[in-house]
Amino acid sequence: MVVASLGTDTGGSVRLPAATCGIPGLRPSWGSISNDGVFPVSEQFDTVGPVARSVAEVRALFHVLSPSPSEPSAVARIGVPSLFLTADVDPGVEQTVAVPVRTFAELG
Repeated sequence: MVVASLGTDTGGSVRLPAATCGIPGLRPSWGSISNDGVFPVSEQFDTVGPVARSVAEVRALFHVLSPSPSEPSAVARIGVPSLFLTADVDPGVEQTVAVPVRTFAELG
């Protein structure tokens, strides 16, 4: 229905709906997109993030919204939760997540 949308993410309100709908959503680093006009839930964690049909569209929207998009930095770490939202994650989801986790671990 729409090309892209914005959400606010304090505890998952960009990432979870995007995941549920099977589309990309980005929770950017705090402060990389202005929170002006956003009703604060937790000012230390609130972020505005784009949701769109493709990663390319999310990236383009992020670059429009970010006052000074920076070059990607070297990744210092990637967090992998040992427990998902519930303890009874579907085995297919668990296996799907395990593949890139192994790949990233192999890449150091």
